Amino acid sequence: MVAGSAADPLFIISRGKAGDGYETELVAQAFLASGEPASEPQEVLDVFDRVTARNGVALSADGERVAVGNGHPGTKVPHFALLDKKAHKVGEARLYESGDSIIFDCFTLTGTEHGALGSVVDDETSELHIVELDAAGETRAVLNWPMPAEFSCPAVSSDPTGIYLAFPDKLTGSGPQGLTVYRLAPGELSLVARWPPSDAGRAYAWVAGGASPLVQIRNASGSTFARWKDETWIPLTGGPFPGDRIPSSDGRVFLGQREAGQLRISEIVCGSGAP
Repeated sequence: MVAGSAADPLFIISRGKAGDGYETELVAQAFLASGEPASEPQEVLDVFDRVTARNGVALSADGERVAVGNGHPGTKVPHFALLDKKAHKVGEARLYESGDSIIFDCFTLTGTEHGALGSVVDDETSELHIVELDAAGETRAVLNWPMPAEFSCPAVSSDPTGIYLAFPDKLTGSGPQGLTVYRLAPGELSLVARWPPSDAGRAYAWVAGGASPLVQIRNASGSTFARWKDETWIPLTGGPFPGDRIPSSDGRVFLGQREAGQLRISEIVCGSGAP
C-alpha cells in the first residue's frame, strides 16, 4: 500500500505473523521511497489467514491513512483497522455482531476524505452493515440497513460531494441491469437516482455525485459519460471513451488503457469536447 503524497510517498508492507493454525496477526511497517524503514514492525489486526479469507485495503483521499481488513465465512466476522501513514494503528471496528452464524458477502473497504469505511452484507439477515472511522480512528457513522433482495453487492465510492453506494440489479439471465444509487446520510441511506434496465442494452456505472451526477454508460459500441440533470441525460461530447476508471482523490475522472504495451491515461473534462 502507498500512503503520503507524490512528493513524499511512504510504502506500507503488511505480512502475517505465525500464530495458532490459521489464526495470526497482521504486522505492518512503513518504508521510505529509498527503502529505509520509517517505522518499526507492529501488530495491527488479528486475522484468519487462509486462501478463502476475505481481505481488503483502502487509502484515505488525503493520503494520510490506510485501512486493512479481514474476515472469513464461518470463522471470523469482517473487521478492519485504520493506520496512519507510518503504519501505527489509530482505530479498529467490527462491522457487525454475528452470533453463531458468520455468513457474509460484499465485504469491502473504501477510503473517505480523512479515514475509511467498511461495508458488508450479513447473508443470515440480508442486512447491509456500514461502519465509518474518522481520521482519529473514532466511529463517525454506523448503519444497519435491510438490503432489497433484488440488489447485488454495491459499488461504494467517496468523492468531495459525499459517500455513495451504487447497487446493480441482480442479473436474471442475460438481460440488462438497472442501477440504484444511494448517498450515505447521518443514520440512513437517501435515494439519489434509479435507472431501470434499458432495452437498448445499456449498463450504468456511478462516477461522481453533486447537483448533476456523472455516470458512465456502456453499451456494445463502447463507453460514454453523461450528466443526469432534471431527469434527463446530458451526454459529454467526444466519446466513446475507452479505458478503465482510475481512482482520484479530488473527484476528477481518469481512464487508463493499455495500448501496445504502454499505459495511456486520459482525463475526462466535463464541458470539453474531448478528453
